Amino acid sequence: MDRFLFSYPATRYVTFSHDEPSREAEIAYENLYDDLTKLSPAKDARGYDVPKRVPMTFDALRLYEDEFNRYSLETIQPGFPKILEAQWAKSRGHLARLSLILAVCRSVKDKKTGDDERCEREVLRICRPTPPAWRRCSRASALAIL
Repeated sequence: MDRFLFSYPATRYVTFSHDEPSREAEIAYENLYDDLTKLSPAKDARGYDVPKRVPMTFDALRLYEDEFNRYSLETIQPGFPKILEAQWAKSRGHLARLSLILAVCRSVKDKKTGDDERCEREVLRICRPTPPAWRRCSRASALAIL
């Protein structure tokens, strides 16, 4: 069960809608997908494909470090459910992956890089559980969720 992404999204009231994405939104998504498929890996000295390095700006890295440490410190707080430790540990990796995905999507959309801090703030908004989510979670309810 520890392989599932574990999060507490903010509660919001949602009603069914017959609305569909606008044609502009569909075109934007299609263009993003097309641009992503045109990306190619870096090449090593022998011409073999190798992963491209995608460095973070200093500000984006600072935001990531702060959030990484927040997840780590939260797990040692008194009363933190032992059963949730694995999910919180995985959250640090999910944060890095989502940061990369959003940065790459933004770079092909805008045809430039360098807005890492904005991407990182968006990822933090998506990933951060409602504070402190684990305190509302008893062992029984954590087991039921898992």
